[in-house]
Amino acid sequence: MRSSDGNDVLLDRDCGDASVFERVLEQLHDNAQQRAHALSFFGKFAALNTGMSTQVFTASTLAHLRWLAAALGPRDADTIQTLLWLLSNMMVDGPTMVAPILAAGVLQTLVPVAPVPPALSGGVDDDSKLGLWALACDMRWVLHNTLSTGSRGAEAA
Repeated sequence: MRSSDGNDVLLDRDCGDASVFERVLEQLHDNAQQRAHALSFFGKFAALNTGMSTQVFTASTLAHLRWLAAALGPRDADTIQTLLWLLSNMMVDGPTMVAPILAAGVLQTLVPVAPVPPALSGGVDDDSKLGLWALACDMRWVLHNTLSTGSRGAEAA
């Protein structure tokens, strides 16, 4: 990574208990509010310049995200949606990030716990249905990005 003055800067996440990154990572295992803040923190990293995700979201970090996905249920729609946004932003880096996400099983763990939206007979009659359909659209987008990114990676090889 380069600093504003053009010098290389290492992202040091391995400095034990003093590491801010590690402390935020631990918040994924806390209550819903702390998880939301932690996911927001990681979302900021994923939205940075291309290439940042591969430095930040290592196998160890992805294991924490997989654990979070496994701990969620249909009542955690907001957290599921935030995790989907995070994954989508991480996938901007292409096959170099999609492959580790799939290898860690994050997406495969998240898909079965996502709530299924109800049928819309006669239109949307309450906000909860609309929210579940928005989540389903985000899931579709992440799955599309996963599949289309993989095929672009295969074409480039």
